[in-house]
Amino acid sequence: MKHRAYIVDVFASEALAGNPLAVVCGEDFPGQQRMQGIAAEMNFSETTFVRLPARDGKYAVRIFTPVREIEFTGHPLIGTAAVIRRFLGAGDRDEIVLDTAIGPIPVRFETDADGSETAWMQGPAMRLGTSIAHHQVCGSLGLGAEDMDPALPVQVVSAGTAALMVPLRSADALFRARLDLQRHAALADRGIPNLLYLFCRETRQADHDFQVRFFFEADGVREDPATGNGAAFFGAYLLEHRPGLAAGFDFTIEQGHGLRRPSLIRLRGRVSGSGIDVQVGGNVHPVLQGEMLDT
Repeated sequence: MKHRAYIVDVFASEALAGNPLAVVCGEDFPGQQRMQGIAAEMNFSETTFVRLPARDGKYAVRIFTPVREIEFTGHPLIGTAAVIRRFLGAGDRDEIVLDTAIGPIPVRFETDADGSETAWMQGPAMRLGTSIAHHQVCGSLGLGAEDMDPALPVQVVSAGTAALMVPLRSADALFRARLDLQRHAALADRGIPNLLYLFCRETRQADHDFQVRFFFEADGVREDPATGNGAAFFGAYLLEHRPGLAAGFDFTIEQGHGLRRPSLIRLRGRVSGSGIDVQVGGNVHPVLQGEMLDT
């Protein structure tokens, strides 16, 4: 059975920026071991696998890092929906629904004033969990207590996967941070995830709102050039801890500059009668398409 493969850059203002993603499509999923092997071969933060055609209007998707399968993450779903819409016969749809391990996730497409197209992922139900004292995470990151922003908590947010939100005072602190898994082990033993979303209000461009970095463990420490699920978690976190934002916000987040993969992530959020509504958006640029070889 032949599988088509695509590489796209997500949260990128142009090709060869943002966060690269491999999308592998076929009439059925390859075997578990082969999917994991392909993801390791690609060696991107994530690789997705799509089963075609859609069933009941939804496209089944599985997501792999180079070392494990995961339930939810953001840029792979946005990039996968863009591949389906552009290359797999769904160009007439303004919304693609992806059937994931945590349920259906819709991705909607909007044309912006400049003619570019933004893909918007609807954030899933998210839960705010454990908070820890600011100083407790400093050792994990090689930072001091003076680098932390005391106005916001250090807190876990989850939806399938989980990440620790870490508020910092400055871009200087943001770029000095390094995740040390050995020093983080004591927190991990207490259930604190080894995925850390660091943010500050100091940005490179004045009209942007936040600058972030995201560290995670995958056979050692890796850093993500652009993080969609972390942004969704961040939106839920902001709505919880900044009541003045409840009527709605539309933020732009910078990420990836230290990796020479500059990325821009849009984040919308509001509180409605049914709860919180968080959406993560960005541009997607195709880079490569081909066919997997049977070996």
